[in-house]
Amino acid sequence: MTAYTDSLEKPIYTIAKCLNEIIVNNDLNDALQKIVDWLANSLDIDCCYISEDGNKAANLAIFSSERMAENLGDSNNSILHINDFPEILDILHNNLCYKVSRNNRVSQKLHEWLRASNVRSLLLMPVFRGTRFWGCIGFGDAKNNRTWHSSEIQLQSLASAIGSAIESKRIKQEIQQSNEVINTTLSTLNEIIWEVDLVNETTKIAGSSIFIESLKRRSLSNNFIDWVLTSTHEDDKERVSQKFKQFFEEKDASVNEDVFRIYNEKTGEYFWMHSRYHLKRNIYGDPVFLTGTSVDISDTKEVEHEFSRQREQYQFLVQSLGQVVFTLNKNATLSFASPAWKEILGYKPEQSIGKAFIEYLHDEHVQLFWEEFGSLLAGRKTNIDLRMQLVNAANENVWVRILAKTTFDYNNTIDGVFGTIENINSSYNDSLFLQDSNERINTILNNSKEIILTLNLEKNIIASVNDAVGILGYKPEEWIDKSYKSWNDEQRQQFHELMRLAVQSELQVKNQQITFTNKTNTERIPFEFSTSIFYFKNSRYLLCVLRDVRERLKYEENISLISTQLTHLLNNIDDVYAIFNIKTGKYDFVSDNIENLYHCDKQLYFNNTRFWLERIHKEDLPGVEKEVEQIILNKSKGEIFYRIQTSTGERKMVLEKLVVGKDNNGDADKLYIVKSDYTNIENAEQSLMETERKFRFISENLSDFISIHDVDWNFTYASPSIKNILGYEPGEVLGMGGFDLVHPDDLLKTLNDCVQPIVLYKKETQFRYRMLSKDDTFKWVETYAKPVIDSKGEISSIISSTRDVTDQVTSENKLRESEEQYRLLSENSNDIIGIHNLQTEFLYISPSCKQILGYEPSELMGKRPQDIYSSSDASALSVTEPAKAIEEKKERKFLSNIITKSGEEKVLEVWLKPLFKADVLVGLQSASRDVTEREKLLSELENSLAKERELNELREKFVSTASHQFRTPLTVIQSGVEIMDMYLEDLPEAKQAKFQNQFKKIQEEVSRLENLMNDVLVLGRANAVRTPYNPEERSLVDFCTAIIDNKYNASYLPERQILLSITGVEVPVSFDEKLVSHAIENIISNAYKYSSEGNIYLDLIYEPNRVIINIKDTGVGIPEEDIKNLFQPFYRATNTSEIDGTGLGLSIVKEFIEIHGGEIFLNSKLNKGTTVSVILPIA
Repeated sequence: MTAYTDSLEKPIYTIAKCLNEIIVNNDLNDALQKIVDWLANSLDIDCCYISEDGNKAANLAIFSSERMAENLGDSNNSILHINDFPEILDILHNNLCYKVSRNNRVSQKLHEWLRASNVRSLLLMPVFRGTRFWGCIGFGDAKNNRTWHSSEIQLQSLASAIGSAIESKRIKQEIQQSNEVINTTLSTLNEIIWEVDLVNETTKIAGSSIFIESLKRRSLSNNFIDWVLTSTHEDDKERVSQKFKQFFEEKDASVNEDVFRIYNEKTGEYFWMHSRYHLKRNIYGDPVFLTGTSVDISDTKEVEHEFSRQREQYQFLVQSLGQVVFTLNKNATLSFASPAWKEILGYKPEQSIGKAFIEYLHDEHVQLFWEEFGSLLAGRKTNIDLRMQLVNAANENVWVRILAKTTFDYNNTIDGVFGTIENINSSYNDSLFLQDSNERINTILNNSKEIILTLNLEKNIIASVNDAVGILGYKPEEWIDKSYKSWNDEQRQQFHELMRLAVQSELQVKNQQITFTNKTNTERIPFEFSTSIFYFKNSRYLLCVLRDVRERLKYEENISLISTQLTHLLNNIDDVYAIFNIKTGKYDFVSDNIENLYHCDKQLYFNNTRFWLERIHKEDLPGVEKEVEQIILNKSKGEIFYRIQTSTGERKMVLEKLVVGKDNNGDADKLYIVKSDYTNIENAEQSLMETERKFRFISENLSDFISIHDVDWNFTYASPSIKNILGYEPGEVLGMGGFDLVHPDDLLKTLNDCVQPIVLYKKETQFRYRMLSKDDTFKWVETYAKPVIDSKGEISSIISSTRDVTDQVTSENKLRESEEQYRLLSENSNDIIGIHNLQTEFLYISPSCKQILGYEPSELMGKRPQDIYSSSDASALSVTEPAKAIEEKKERKFLSNIITKSGEEKVLEVWLKPLFKADVLVGLQSASRDVTEREKLLSELENSLAKERELNELREKFVSTASHQFRTPLTVIQSGVEIMDMYLEDLPEAKQAKFQNQFKKIQEEVSRLENLMNDVLVLGRANAVRTPYNPEERSLVDFCTAIIDNKYNASYLPERQILLSITGVEVPVSFDEKLVSHAIENIISNAYKYSSEGNIYLDLIYEPNRVIINIKDTGVGIPEEDIKNLFQPFYRATNTSEIDGTGLGLSIVKEFIEIHGGEIFLNSKLNKGTTVSVILPIA
């Protein structure tokens, strides 16, 4: 070998020698030791070592010279354990060399090591395995302070090369060991691994010796793929061949697998083989290598067949169950659901699989589900039984019972949940209803003031009794389970007798009087006693109800006294009071002052029911009899003016007021009569009659018909000219509603044009509409109406003048129809346009007949419409309508139900127009439009409008009834109480207090009912869309200030004032003064009503597009559960039962604010107060 003397060549040669040693020497540790020896000699250094993983300083090879050995007893001391020096590790980890000598300034610890190790200079080279730090090579010189410049580059290359070489060597050793393990493992399995070189057509096979033996004979000597295809079972060969061909042709295909039967030459039988294979391609995309594995799965196939059979049985069972069988994975995602899933929730199973189960859970049960599901996955529970609600496809809640348990994978690890879902909606709702019913019954029993007693007749004991037994001084437990036969008290003998009667007869005992002595024997208490027999669980029970009637008896005594006083009062006032029994035809009561009015004996009037009729002026008698008959027939009320002549010959004017009373079945029962002497105003009546005669003379000689209506718009007078316009005699419309004759299509507009100006603003108005004439045709009329105002500023009647404008409207309509026909011909090319001769035969028809009727134009030429349309309705109209158009020489428009060529039913809207030539009728022009869909929609719309009209009529009837049926009785009651209060002055003061308290209660209740009726009427108008809305721009600040100063702050103490604050820049706001005033005053009234102390705060907050009105009090507040319902009519908060109110105020406020396009909401805390916020838009 050539000797190297050059300082660079020798290390390079040594490095090459080291690399070669690593490659050729199979013993890595031996090779490393040689390397450190060679490196030390070539570099003339005193120590060298190779250390793997600097953090551990595990030295793989060490060299130390004799010089170091002389100075150090142990050569290992010369090795630097770099894990003790973090600053060195940081440098090496950054792939940098570390050089140091004693002359350098280093840490005290490193300097001590250099001196102790007899090292003057040190070089550490990092070794990386790829990008990961592997270890280092250390070089030390004990003689000189080397700079290492001349050999640093070579050594760094060596370090990199050694790291890669060592790693490669080690990997090859590990691969060799792994291959040995794999071959050993494969030899014990029924599996082979094979590789086919598609270029050289060679095959390598490794694996089970038994399996390989049957394959090697041909597969090693022939093309492997051809052998597979020739050895495959005939039933599988075409499929396998096609799959191989497709796999090789697809450029992107790389992995595939298949199962097929293949022939075993050794056994002479076919066996099932499962093959997985991978195709490798060159850079041109051509197949190069095919590698894969094959497994004998004959045994598995038999198991699979048995499993498939059992699975079919299981699926049949799952399909047949009425319950849902389901599985969830660990994320609670639905992975399987049986068909019953659709029956319960309305979703197909495939729609839900893959979705989270909680998507179908009611929100209230999501947390419970997660808790229980988590317990299953965590192993705290093995199964669960839950009852919860699911939400079905119709967004309805369904109660179900869920039974579930955990499932496990092959490693016995929980991998999900399996279970069933049963629909228990009906039974669960029934149980909830039963539970709620029991709770309600218990609540009723415990809060009842009646003693409710249940006796077990089989055991002769008291089964139950409610808390009301405390009336007698007992507690329920003193009676329950005690024998009622042990009661020997004399006062209970009657109870036993009644009970014995009820038990023996098994009939109900109702409202029997019985007296009980209380526990202390200090009071005898009267009861009303009722019983009923019932059976439960083969036992017979007696239910007894004892009602304390002390207060009722006392009340009846007071009523008797008041009735006596009221009779006395009625007999001593000017007006005559009488009660006539309609069913018996006799008077039940007549006040004594009848003698003053008729100058006759009271008994004469009482016994002769026609006495009063015989005293009526003969001119007035027919009208009076008819009016009374009508009032009784309508079960209503009314007033009648008539003249009478008394027994002494004196003439008087009488105002008689009548009200019909009804029995429990709603039939007319009593007629309540009040007669007043109006003789003193007879002269005024005469004057009025003269004025009326003049009015009638004028109205009867006008072509327009004049009518007078009451405040409910009923006809009270109609001039004779109504017959010329509508065909009615004047008497035929008297009592008829003014809007009953209005065309339904014009009714809403007429109400808006007429009622609002007159009723709300008391102004005259003029409007046009259609009225129904006596011959059932509608005529266009124009009406001018004006309200008549009485001395109190109220409307007493409405007078109107109506003119026939039918001809004018007809001319206007004809002009519009002509314009429509012109547009029809010029714009609607989809319509069927036809020209007919006088025999209605088609001379021309547009091509659109093909689209609508299904006929080509040539098929219809020369034919008549009745020859084409198979519908009998269409055929008839095709004859009659053209005949009318020809006879009248006028246009005709009609709808025709036809059947097309294909048998489809359609509706055509047909226009017919006469065609003239030199004023001679020569034919007809027709235009037919397909309106099938439109007529269908119109039919649906007409049904909806009919229902809406019915609801509006019911609402208006209720409002009218509320106005007239409630106010008069309330007024009579109020007047009666006031009169009785006047007569109390004749009684001693000791007795007056008792009656005054009772009268005060009656007056308060009457006032409350009047307020309720006012609210109902306002709400009725709002709901009927009759509330007027007349906004004007004004200052909201001035408006609120006026309300506060004029109506509240002047009336309340200083500590109960309304404090106004303003935020933002004030701008004018457009609002209806009446509606907003009503709303704000209602809210302020509530604030005072529901707070006993403290000021009320009204804040106005101006924002860019709105103004907020906040009204705050410090009162009782509103329970949170009541807030959402407060704007519903008649709803009151549960904590306000002791405070008067109707429950209508906020509902009306909401209606008025929403008319403005505004909003209202409130915030409240119980016992801390309420803030109501109203938002109005700013234009």
